[in-house]
Amino acid sequence: MAVFKSCYQCKERYLGCHSVCPKYLKEKADWEMTKQIITKNKDPVLASYDFDKITYNSRKRHKQRFR
Repeated sequence: MAVFKSCYQCKERYLGCHSVCPKYLKEKADWEMTKQIITKNKDPVLASYDFDKITYNSRKRHKQRFR
């Protein structure tokens, strides 16, 4: 969850102010644009440790336990 600096110690803050606060709306729009850029530029190739984690979780899930 993103914490916006404009809301941290805002004196005018009240319950439900996020729908009308211009500072919050501007900062949220900037954050959404940043998230889109991060998602677009993210490397789609999985690293080897990602494959190891997937393999480990798969083995753990299918492990049979005998009593």
